Amino acid sequence: MAYPSPLEPIAPSAQPWLDPECFRPTGEIGCGYWALGEIRPCSPDELVEKIRLDKSEQIELVAVPGSSRLVPPQCVDFLYGAALERARLAARSGMGLPLVGLMLFWGLAIAAAFQLPDAILGLVFLGLFFGGATVFSKIYDLWVLRRSPAQPTPELIAAAKYEAWVRLLSAPADWFLPGLLTVVGLIQIFAGLERSVAVAGLVKEAVWQGEAWRMLTGPLLHGSAQHWWSNTVGLIVFGTLLSRLVDRSVINVVFLCSAFAGSVLSLLGTEKTSIGASGGVLGLVGFLAVALWTHRRTLPRVALRPVVEVLVFVVLMGIIGYRFIDNWAHLGGLLTGGALGALYARALPSAFPIRGGRWAAWVSRLAATGMAGGAVWAVLRMVG
Repeated sequence: MAYPSPLEPIAPSAQPWLDPECFRPTGEIGCGYWALGEIRPCSPDELVEKIRLDKSEQIELVAVPGSSRLVPPQCVDFLYGAALERARLAARSGMGLPLVGLMLFWGLAIAAAFQLPDAILGLVFLGLFFGGATVFSKIYDLWVLRRSPAQPTPELIAAAKYEAWVRLLSAPADWFLPGLLTVVGLIQIFAGLERSVAVAGLVKEAVWQGEAWRMLTGPLLHGSAQHWWSNTVGLIVFGTLLSRLVDRSVINVVFLCSAFAGSVLSLLGTEKTSIGASGGVLGLVGFLAVALWTHRRTLPRVALRPVVEVLVFVVLMGIIGYRFIDNWAHLGGLLTGGALGALYARALPSAFPIRGGRWAAWVSRLAATGMAGGAVWAVLRMVG
């Protein structure tokens, strides 16, 4: 069910989240919170308690006396302490299961040091993958919260408004590429993982012998459910963020160009067979990183955190898992996405959301057709 948006339809600008008319007016309601498409009135004491116990951080905006429009609770003096408590609660409550995964695999890595030293890096890698990244992100959150000032500062208010604005922007999810990866993955299960990689993966010897189409089909294949899951989730997360901040039409183009460039660099950099969409996903990350960096003077620092965290994680995983991760494909995808982000950000006005014109939609359709053709050819190779 679609609910009314708490954001007002305003024109794109350098800092729309700071526009006085960005958020919906509160009307005659003195105190309350936005939920399910409406402002729900409550007393100030009730609002403080609801914010404090909202560990899932579902209350994005509140109505308070003295403000004619909705505001994030972090911007309100008497709600600021409750908002900090809520953030601490959210950080701690989301750490349990990831911490178990991290301790399990790193404990096995310590045990393997005495009997199976060759397995240490693999277990450290699994520990970071199955919990370490989340745990360290949550620890950083708690460290930042401990250093928070006693009252909201202009920088904190700008960051809170930006985060609320981004999360509440209505942008349709793009399920084309995740669906494509899922269909190809299911056919892989039917055909067999080893066989599918042999007939449609980025087998370097086959490419040098003339099967250049593998540079497009290889990024659509995966070696395990874990591999498929991580790339699909990354594609959804950063695709959604791109849809909100930039333009949905860039996703297919950036993914296709970055995945192909990753295959080219992998072909030149290593003889190992390569598969996986991570080059394309990192292209989205690189595109977003450069587009945001281009506007860093008008953006709060928190805007860059998602891409910085992913880049740090990818670098660490690439160093630890160099034996089984194609760092060349990652680098090719990241650099290509960054180059496209620089071109896109400089070619269009410095206003968020950064929307392209009709030409962008047509280029996106061409890229989608290319990816669909690659998926069909990969399927035919696997089942033929």
